[in-house]
Amino acid sequence: MKNDFWEKLDTSKEEDERLWELYHQNSKITKFDKTISREELDSKTLDLIMSHSYDEYRQTKLSADLSPFTVSLADAMKNRTTARNISPVEISLTDLSTFLFFAYGITRTNKDNNFPHPFRIVPSAGGLYPLEIYFHHNYVQGLDAGLYHYNPTKHQISHLLKGDQTRKIQELLIQPQIAIQSSLIIFITAFFERNSFKYGERGYRFANIEAGHVAQNIALTAQGLGLSTVTIGGYLDRKADDFLRLDGVTSSTLYITAIGKDKE
Repeated sequence: MKNDFWEKLDTSKEEDERLWELYHQNSKITKFDKTISREELDSKTLDLIMSHSYDEYRQTKLSADLSPFTVSLADAMKNRTTARNISPVEISLTDLSTFLFFAYGITRTNKDNNFPHPFRIVPSAGGLYPLEIYFHHNYVQGLDAGLYHYNPTKHQISHLLKGDQTRKIQELLIQPQIAIQSSLIIFITAFFERNSFKYGERGYRFANIEAGHVAQNIALTAQGLGLSTVTIGGYLDRKADDFLRLDGVTSSTLYITAIGKDKE
């Protein structure tokens, strides 16, 4: 039965309404804001899973070995561009592991501090890490095509949808040709409760900022491996969430990155 939740909402608005401005004002921090205690924070954080497990799906443990970069960080930063003529190429399983680790991998334990969870490669407000990483590929050597989820806590992937899903991805992109032209498409999503319980309205801001950190890391990793990226904000949100089997409310897509070889 088709979910008509969205159709029931009245999305009409007056021409002069500026919802972004209303949200920005309501998500500002003031000295009068209530804060939760350290005990409440630790208890709630430990209650929330830090990555979806997808235990019912086939798991693949990724190697801790990473592909060496062919350029310096300075050169990767200077030469990063959005590829305008991208094409798919085969990439190794080690390259995939490198992309995922530098996107959102765990880099430090929490044994010497009072944070309840280990730290990852990008900054995150309160060390809460609200993001989830999914990807689709047709060109990773030794890995069946399809849609996957990355679990940073175990550095492993779960195979959620088998087979080539390019046609479905085309339907959710404003520029559908990118789905055909790329080797790998990474979806950056958020599980909002993971930071909103502490930061409220501000948590949504933090989740989007963090998604930007992840996307930039992916772009620089691509440069380091001799590849290119197209960062994508032009997608149909509900179709993207449906494709990833997210409800679009508690979890939703924030950003998409396509990876391939720049013909130019």
